[in-house]
Amino acid sequence: MKAVIPFLTFQTESKDVMDYYVTIFPNTRVVSSVSYPDQPELLMNGQLKLNGLDLYFLDMGSGDKVPIEWGISLYSEMESEEEFYKVFNPIAKDGVIIMGPMPIGDYKLATWVTDKFGVTWQFTYK
Repeated sequence: MKAVIPFLTFQTESKDVMDYYVTIFPNTRVVSSVSYPDQPELLMNGQLKLNGLDLYFLDMGSGDKVPIEWGISLYSEMESEEEFYKVFNPIAKDGVIIMGPMPIGDYKLATWVTDKFGVTWQFTYK
């Protein structure tokens, strides 16, 4: 398993949030910013290096209100399908699956799942 990364989801504000953090926190920079091809004003995925900490960002779009329960999640990319399900299955058993698991973009598997304590996770496998 790779490092766990905080993942912040907004309706339409991710680019503004990233730019804002760059102006406030020292040693902070935008690593990547990729917009949706059909909606260039929205961020499909963004990465910020905030004083050594990786943060990921995503815009859901103006029609999708993002509940705070899963608007902030922990993201972890698995190195195998077996590892993916070894982590996903016990969390999903006692939690709530928000999305997936399913293939999305470059990922063979992706899911959002909230565990029994209310913490939302994103697990992926390429």
